[in-house]
Amino acid sequence: MYKNIIIILFFILIVGCDNDSSIMGPDYRHDNFSMDYENYLSLKPVGLKKDLNGYYKGKFILPDYAPYGMFIDLKVETNCNLNQPINWSSNYYYTIDHLYEQWVEYQDLVNDSTTYVDDFGESLNILSVWPDFIGDTIIVRSNFIDEYNIIYEDSIKIILTMPGK
Repeated sequence: MYKNIIIILFFILIVGCDNDSSIMGPDYRHDNFSMDYENYLSLKPVGLKKDLNGYYKGKFILPDYAPYGMFIDLKVETNCNLNQPINWSSNYYYTIDHLYEQWVEYQDLVNDSTTYVDDFGESLNILSVWPDFIGDTIIVRSNFIDEYNIIYEDSIKIILTMPGK
């Protein structure tokens, strides 16, 4: 009799009262548990075309005035919430040498390290490049972390060439 009561109590504790919870807490592996939506993140440079190898290629347009830089617009499309922070980085940086103050500043090629999603699910940034980067593969990364601590990320590879080549 005592053995039967222990077996019954054991099964009640393991099985629980309903399908979504038990003594151990909710079972997130259960089919009834799902997120309300799937997030996504898509990074693209504005105005550059993708080649067959997956690289975005563009011609470096040399301006007639210093500092002889070129700016490429970057756009992230996502379905996450308004004002969601988007993090940005690249594989290159440039240095600003403050001669009089005796220190050097390292700046990423992506102008803002963090931007925010607007009403349309987009976030914009700018990539700054100089003639020194012609022919190099510039990798730009963007990501965000949702409310479930899931990281969504995307990256692109950009190669700049001289006009006429």
